[in-house]
Amino acid sequence: MAVYVEYVVRPAGWVVRAPEGASHEAAATLPMNGLTALLTLDQLALAPGSTLAVVGAAGALGGYLVQMASNAGLTVIADAAPADEALVRESGAAIVVARGAEVVDGIRAHFPDGVDAVADVALLGTRLFDVVRDGGSLVRIRQADEPGGYRAESTRGIRVLTPFVPEYAGRTDKLDEIRRLAEAGVLIPRVAKALPAAEAPDAHRRFAAGGVRGRLVLTF
Repeated sequence: MAVYVEYVVRPAGWVVRAPEGASHEAAATLPMNGLTALLTLDQLALAPGSTLAVVGAAGALGGYLVQMASNAGLTVIADAAPADEALVRESGAAIVVARGAEVVDGIRAHFPDGVDAVADVALLGTRLFDVVRDGGSLVRIRQADEPGGYRAESTRGIRVLTPFVPEYAGRTDKLDEIRRLAEAGVLIPRVAKALPAAEAPDAHRRFAAGGVRGRLVLTF
């Protein structure tokens, strides 16, 4: 069940100003996905020049990961449908491969020994171990579990990370970093559509249908 409210009371220490020039709708799309992307990169702690595969790169979180990772000097390989390829390249992906069942083969074609890390935003699961080098990292997003899969220890020394955005609750330094990245044009908020709060059921149906590029925002 989803619940929406017009006003929320937060501790003063949990709030930073919105990015200069951003609309309320655009600013509202930044905190959750922006902090999740930042936490992911903080946990990975990859050195500039390292390779990161982002699977699910055309979505809001995947797009932020591509933008922030490329800005940090990482070499990003990402997946995209033909209609989304230009968007993913504009986000900063150095290499784009076809999304879907062949994504593992596409990544390995460019990096036969595997990438340093992969972010599984598309919930493809344990098959993505095959694109990670020995001793690399796999980031599982949204708590996707597979019996005997993610829970199993990798025999190749691959660490599995699970970023959980509440870990950055109250971290105004991290929120302010998101704001600065947005003001610098590194993070580009994408509002797919702003809808009146009364149309929340329609927003859920659109999101469930898939293919939404950006965030659906409810206005009060």
